[in-house]
Amino acid sequence: MVEDGAEELEDLVHFSVSELPSRGYGVMEEIRRQGKLCDVTLKIGDHKFSAHRIVLAASIPYFHAMFTNDMMECKQDEIVMQGMDPSALEALINFAYNGHLAIDQQNVQSLLMGASFLQLQSIKDACCTFLRER
Repeated sequence: MVEDGAEELEDLVHFSVSELPSRGYGVMEEIRRQGKLCDVTLKIGDHKFSAHRIVLAASIPYFHAMFTNDMMECKQDEIVMQGMDPSALEALINFAYNGHLAIDQQNVQSLLMGASFLQLQSIKDACCTFLRER
């Protein structure tokens, strides 16, 4: 029975924590740095970078296409990357986890090439802006 002016309590409450996604990526980054729960290794030359497929697929269009379209690489533990500077690949993997990237005169060209290869339009735009302004 509901009195005038009173509302019946609903049986459903929506609860959310808005910072959970960003906090979650930070935790995944720390887990990756510890070398735990990683399920893929990206190899370029003599350099190897461990990562989580789900983070790469969620953050980098190239890996999203690779891991969700039954390409042969989606079943491989180690994926050989070519045509990219190892330090740029490492920086772009880190970007996938934390959304931060330092662009300077020494790395802008390799980051631009890597971002083009990985289909990271926002980073391509940032690199082009950096070059235009200097």
